[in-house]
Amino acid sequence: MATAIVAAAPRGWATDLVPMSDGGEGFLDVFDVELHTIATRGPLGGPVEARLGIYEQHGRRLAVAESADVVGHRTDPITSSRLALRASTAGLAKVLQHAARLGCELLTLGCGGTVTSDGGLGLYEQLRADGGLPLEVRCATDVSTAFSGAVGFATQKGVDPADLQEVAARLATLRARYLDECGIDVERAERTGAAGGLVGGLVALGASAVSGFAAAAEGTKLEERAAGATLVVTGEGRFDLTSLEGKVTIGVADLLGDRPSRRLVVACGGVDPEAVEPFSARHPTAQLISLEQRFGPAASRRDLSGCLGAVVAKACEEVS
Repeated sequence: MATAIVAAAPRGWATDLVPMSDGGEGFLDVFDVELHTIATRGPLGGPVEARLGIYEQHGRRLAVAESADVVGHRTDPITSSRLALRASTAGLAKVLQHAARLGCELLTLGCGGTVTSDGGLGLYEQLRADGGLPLEVRCATDVSTAFSGAVGFATQKGVDPADLQEVAARLATLRARYLDECGIDVERAERTGAAGGLVGGLVALGASAVSGFAAAAEGTKLEERAAGATLVVTGEGRFDLTSLEGKVTIGVADLLGDRPSRRLVVACGGVDPEAVEPFSARHPTAQLISLEQRFGPAASRRDLSGCLGAVVAKACEEVS
């Protein structure tokens, strides 16, 4: 899309390419930071290297990291339901502790793209053993689900449907434990079910939870940069009902609003028909495009760049 919009923009237009994330993979790449690397362990105990970004803002030393670096799909391979149930968030403790040792006051942790469903227990127990949260932590999430809602994402992380009851029982036990040990009912706190309940374990220790998109938009000054835009283009792999909970696409639409002088195009690989009406009701002037529907499933996969380029070129032509 970036290549296409630069090529297709009418003469005299200025183009601004803004990296964006909702808290999952790529969250760290949104920020202009000094990168550090931390050796820790992945969800099954294997060695991984996590990135930690450091930056200054308003006189404060801040940090940003991705949980997916430590317990994401690119770390230890999850090849069975038993391994998925065993996957632990404990390795993330080193990331938080390293940020504190570097003098950071606040760490924003992108909480998405994980393979864990441990309710944050591994990280919780490691941090408790080491004295608690070493600095202020802000969890940036792409969903607002309650703690018990983490069970609904467990199959995406490799848990067999037959084992979901085990995950639900684990989460119920942890809710009671967090309440008993920390005095916080994580079920009543928003977003605690994100990242397999990882956010719940951190919130129990005193962390806060915010929209991952909002954190990314703040870091890139998206609203300010798009204030005078004639055309805004964004997209995601598949737009469905979960997209409406706070993914990048709906976040961009909500932040920018509907203005006669600005057009918003949301180009997605596929679009769930059930999500079209609620999106259109919320943003009647935005254009939601399915590449599968417009170009066919085979073409949209075989030539994704070409399909996106055609969509962007058409949008530029229509607004010029």
